[in-house]
Amino acid sequence: MSNESTANDAQDAVLRAKGPPLLSKIVYATKMYAVKGVLGTVGWLRDRKDSWSPPEGRPNIVKTYDCRPKLPVRIFFPSNYDQTSLTPISTLFTIHAGGFCIGHIRDDDEWNRAFADRHQTLLPSIRSHPLSPSAVISIYGAIDLSIPPTEKLANRPWKKGLLPAPRGGTSDYLLALADAFDWAYIPVGQDLRDPLLSPAHAEREKLPPFVCLVAAELDILAHDSWRLACRLSGRAVPDRRGGWEVGGWEGMRDMRLRRKG
Repeated sequence: MSNESTANDAQDAVLRAKGPPLLSKIVYATKMYAVKGVLGTVGWLRDRKDSWSPPEGRPNIVKTYDCRPKLPVRIFFPSNYDQTSLTPISTLFTIHAGGFCIGHIRDDDEWNRAFADRHQTLLPSIRSHPLSPSAVISIYGAIDLSIPPTEKLANRPWKKGLLPAPRGGTSDYLLALADAFDWAYIPVGQDLRDPLLSPAHAEREKLPPFVCLVAAELDILAHDSWRLACRLSGRAVPDRRGGWEVGGWEGMRDMRLRRKG
C-alpha cells in the first residue's frame, strides 16, 4: 500500500469525540453556564426594551412549524412589497448559529431588515438550523471540528502592536472557551468528520452550485475556511503568507468554470 493511499485512509477514518475527565466537565459546564447566564440576562433586558418600544428592524412574521415548534422563523418582506401579491421575489435564508450556547434570535434583525429593503428580497431568518439552499455564503468559519483548537492556533496570524487590544495581542481569548464549546456542543462518540457537524468535510456534489466563504483573518477558524476553499477548487493549501486570494477567489472561479464546462 502506498504512502498516499495510507494517508487518504487515515483522513477518511471515523474520528469519534471523546468525553473529558469529570473535573474538566465541571470546569466546562461552569464556563458555559456563566456565559449563558450573562448573555441570557442581556437578551432578557433587550426583550423587555423591545416589548416597550418595538424596534424598526423587526420581522413582518414570526412563524413556527409543528415539526420544529421551538424553532421560530423570522420572516422579513421588503417594506414596499404587497404581501397579497403572487409575484415571486428572490429569497435569502440567513442562519446564525452559536453552538446552542450564545446568541439571541433577534441578533440579526436590523441587518435582515436592511437587506430585505435594499435588495427587494424575501428573507427568512433561522437560528441554528441546517438548510440546503441553491447558493450558500459561509461567514466566520467553515468549521472542521476534527482538528483540535490548539492545532488551529498554529495557523492564526498575529498583529502584535499593529492593532488595539485585544486584536493586537498575542493571545486568543476565544481559545480559552473552545474546549468548553466543543464539549457542550458535540455528543460523545460523534463522528467529528460528519459534514453535518463539520461543514469543512462536506462533499462538493452535496453543496449548492455557488459557494462563497468569508472568514476573519485573526481567527483560529479562518484556516478551516481556507482549506475548504482550496479543496473545493482542487488546489493544495498554500503557505498562509501567500494571501487568502491564492486559494480562495481564484480557485473558486476555476471551480465554477469547470462546473460550467
